[in-house]
Formats: sequence, C-alpha cells, structure tokens
Amino acid sequence: MQISNDPIEVHGQYRICPNASNPMPNLQGMPVNLPSHINLSDAFIHKQNYNKLLTGDYALHRHTIPLLPESFDEIADSYKFGSCAIVGNGGSLKLTELGQAIDSHDIVVRINHAPVKGFEKRVGQRTTMRVMNSLWTSNYGSGRYKKLSLPLETGVTLLVSRSTGHAFDKLVAQMHKSRPDVKVLQISSRLVTAARRLLVAYRVKLCNLGYGPYSGGTTPSSGYVAVYIMQKLCKSTTLYGMGLTRNVSVPYHYFRGVGSRKEGNPVHSFRTENTLLNAMESTSLFEICRFQISSGNNQGNPPDARSLKDGRRARSRTNFAIRQRALAVDEDVRANNNFCG
Repeated sequence: MQISNDPIEVHGQYRICPNASNPMPNLQGMPVNLPSHINLSDAFIHKQNYNKLLTGDYALHRHTIPLLPESFDEIADSYKFGSCAIVGNGGSLKLTELGQAIDSHDIVVRINHAPVKGFEKRVGQRTTMRVMNSLWTSNYGSGRYKKLSLPLETGVTLLVSRSTGHAFDKLVAQMHKSRPDVKVLQISSRLVTAARRLLVAYRVKLCNLGYGPYSGGTTPSSGYVAVYIMQKLCKSTTLYGMGLTRNVSVPYHYFRGVGSRKEGNPVHSFRTENTLLNAMESTSLFEICRFQISSGNNQGNPPDARSLKDGRRARSRTNFAIRQRALAVDEDVRANNNFCG
C-alpha cells in the first residue's frame, strides 16, 4: 500500500508540515490557467449562460433575468479592461499616498464597502467596480447602505461574489429602483471555484515543502477573487493595499468604522493568499505595489513601532525606487512600474 505524503487537513487547518528545507515554491504544476471546461466568457452571468450556470439556490427570479447583460461581449465592450488597479483594504494604504497612481488606471476595483471619501490621497478618487461578498451584497441589497452611509459611487458596477440567487435578485431590484445608474454583475461560481482550486493546490504544495501550517480556512477572500479574475480580463493589473505586513503598528484596515476589522476572518487563509500572490507576481501576471519603510537615518534599518506611529521619524514609500534600480534594464517593466507612484 502506498502511503500519501500529502498534508492532513482538519477543518481547514493543515496539521502536518515538515520543516522547510526547500526554496519557496513557484507555480510550476499549479492550476494557474482556467480548466478546459471553463471559458472566460463565463466570468460573469449574462443572458446567454444563466440557464447552464445558475441552478438551485443560485437560480434567479424571472424579473431579474431581463436586467442581465445580453452577453459577455457586451460586458467586455463596456469596460475595455485595459490597465486595472485592484485596491485592497490593507492598513498600509494609510501610510502612503498612492491616490494619483491608482486613478491613472483605466479601471479601479475596490473591495466591498472600502471608503474613498477622506482617503483620496491614499487610495484615489475613482471607482469603476466593487467586488462584494455575501454580507455586503445583503447590506446593499436591503438598502442598509443608506443608513450606514456606505459608499456607492455614480455609475459604479457591483460585482457580486459567493452569494445566493435571492440575494442577487434583491440587490438588482434595489439598484434598479433607487440607483438606476449602478450596474450589478454576478461573478460566476465557476471562476470562484477555479480561484479556490489554485489556492488550495498551492497551499498543499507549500505544506509538502515545509511551509506552514498556515491558519485559516480555504474560502477565497473577496480581494483574492478580484485579483484572480481581473488579471485574466485586464491587459495589465496592479495591486495596492494587498498582502500582509510584519509590522504590528500597521492596522489591518486603512479605515475605521462600519465593517472594519482588527484581524482577518478565519474562514480565509491570508498568509496562504499572500504567498500565492507573491508567486503569481513573480511570473508577471500582475504587479504588486508594496509598502516599504525607510528609517530617517537612511541606513535602511526598519523603524521601531514608536517611530512608525510618529510619521515625523519614519518615511513610507512604495517599492517604486527599489524596482526601478533592479529592473532599470527593462524599459517595459520600468514604464509599467510608474503605477506604483
């Protein structure tokens, strides 16, 4: 009998991982590409695919169907999907001024209810799309976004992920009635499943090579889902405010108030996602504008917690200057890195 070397998963936790003795693994052998049975034209639900993709709890009300886009081509023509910025909710954005770089993109994607007002220098002013999980789909669909003063920009498109057909129906009806300028699209569960498949496969690979166990479940976060889908749709993709930082003085979210957290939801494994995003960037699938810390004495030593809180003694910057020096021989990469501000 052959004994499997795969790690054991118990309630989303990988319990057995050997000590790391290998370099951080790349994406070789990983399901980076969409499976053969999934077409990119099925990224969103439209009139040509809803019958085959939505059944059971995901089925739509007959009043919703006429409000769906005619086809994927109609969606693609509406947005063009040129250069895309995906703006996460990471607390590092509170310490940077990337607004101008973010707004320079053709499409700006934000996650759930992340605010813009009051943070324009940090996160930009423009919003093209918002990727919504089931919780925020329900909050917007019930009209609670008004009472809670949640952002809903003129002409924005809400991309619904991991939500039931009933919740999608309510959101479409609510926007059609009170905000007809807002478009609502549903991300196909097939794409979310493909994103999860890559995440789980890479987590197993990490564990087999001794990295882990990483805490959290296997449910892909809204931010990771947004990255997975948009990097397949856009000509170029740049990430802001995504990934983890080791400095304890950097808050989990760049904002406070409704829906903000001090730590991530344990149904997600953010360390796994962070490691996977780094691996995906190394294959040029997208670029990550990382938060860097420079000490005031220019020695390159990271500041302590007190100096990080005291902006007078700590200088924050992105990875722009670092990558400029490292990639100066590559004109194309150097030009693209302008998106890091």
